[in-house]
Amino acid sequence: MNTTLTNKTAVIYPFVDQKGMYGYCNQDKQIVINQQYADGELFTKSGYAVVRDKLGLCGVIDLDNKEVLKCKYDKIELYEVGSFTVAMTVHSYTVHSRFWQWKFLPNFNIMSSGSSFMPLWGTEVIREKLTVLVLDTKQVLETKTATKERPYLGSTSIKINQIGAKLIQIDEDLYFAKKDRLKRIVKKVVSTYDNGLRWVRKVNEEEVRVYNLKGKRIKSYEIIPKPIFPITYKGKEYKVQMNTEDSHLVAKPIICRDTTGNGRYYVNYEFDMYIPVHLKVINIKSERSIQDIWKNVLNIYPVASKQFFIVEVAPEDTSSRINEFYILTRHGVLKDCLEKPSDYSITSYYNEVIWPAKELLIDDKDIPEGFLLEKIRTISSVKEPLYFVSIKKDQISRVGVWNVDHRQWILVPEYYSLRLMKNIKYCVFQLEASGLYGVLNINTGVIVYDPVFKLVRDADDYLAEVELERNQEEAKSEYNCFYINLETGEEYHPGKDVLEFKQSS
Repeated sequence: MNTTLTNKTAVIYPFVDQKGMYGYCNQDKQIVINQQYADGELFTKSGYAVVRDKLGLCGVIDLDNKEVLKCKYDKIELYEVGSFTVAMTVHSYTVHSRFWQWKFLPNFNIMSSGSSFMPLWGTEVIREKLTVLVLDTKQVLETKTATKERPYLGSTSIKINQIGAKLIQIDEDLYFAKKDRLKRIVKKVVSTYDNGLRWVRKVNEEEVRVYNLKGKRIKSYEIIPKPIFPITYKGKEYKVQMNTEDSHLVAKPIICRDTTGNGRYYVNYEFDMYIPVHLKVINIKSERSIQDIWKNVLNIYPVASKQFFIVEVAPEDTSSRINEFYILTRHGVLKDCLEKPSDYSITSYYNEVIWPAKELLIDDKDIPEGFLLEKIRTISSVKEPLYFVSIKKDQISRVGVWNVDHRQWILVPEYYSLRLMKNIKYCVFQLEASGLYGVLNINTGVIVYDPVFKLVRDADDYLAEVELERNQEEAKSEYNCFYINLETGEEYHPGKDVLEFKQSS
């Protein structure tokens, strides 16, 4: 694990004392920032941390405990872009509405004798201001202010999408990290592709343009008002018009046509792979006609990494709720199955696989005797062929990890729950419904920590924040939270040992 923060200092960790106050200590358990905050997050690699004061308001400090942003915000999020740190702050405040916004009872005359010129109920209005700024240079990138309809609900938002190490999209603007500042390189961004090296700007409702990072336009496309385009096979032309309302896929198609090149069609701004409108081969097992397939297309989704399109079609049996899926290769081959089922999968909102069919992913003989296959889920952030497979017997459910390509269990289905950590290598497991949590290596199946934790949270890289179960005789003021390094096995116990810490010179 990297133990330096851009070569500035050794890593320091937040700890909480017996009074519930947060400070920061180093790996030698020396206190480098005294316990003075109601909450404290980990420092970023650029040396900033979000803290919360006794009033519950957020601020940002640096490694020297200097206030970079005062504790006056409801929420702060940090993003690292190149050598800069971008912060999004949310600040709520109260103002009084103008007299023309006051609300009175029916037939009430404000000018009648004895009237107090005061409204009959509150004039206070809660406003919310969102600001995106660069902490290092104080460069303000975006601000928004709006009235909150409810005290507990936010009424405005700023969309932030970090793309690679030096690119960040803030609402519709794309910024690139230069040496001295963040430079806006395009407005009205609707999409990026090719690992952020190409970006797409929507000029108007009929046209989009593609630019490179130098700001040079490289392509232009017209947007087809309706998702419709022609397909030919053996000299016959078919019109494909999609009924996307019944689609199970989240992404909806936006058909575009190249106006500066050869007039090819593209879908969903995936401009590096065009739709093959001339079919060469049809290789499907069912007897469904090609005309019926194109007439019932619901959606077409490009899988650029695999060089094919997913074609979603309404079922031939109108009483069925299960849609059919076909593969359209970039060379114009239409087929209804993949040579390797693990090449791609389509999932529901809950990551449950709805295509390909479960029996193509795992055989009945590989399911433990007496159990039935319940569901198969993709493992978030991990490419196939690994899947979470749930099996059930009576009221007993178990889950394991299955490798489709090797047709073997990576983790046999003996766990009540499995959750992949964001470092992808480790997995949090639970043996029983009300049991404690442990940590194992998903690649080797080796248990790194036995199930002794009441809670396991992802922290940073291979760092995890854990909480031990409390003994009945322990006082409520004693904290059992600490950090563990899953790679080295080092543990940082600031809770119980805080009184033994030595002040850093």
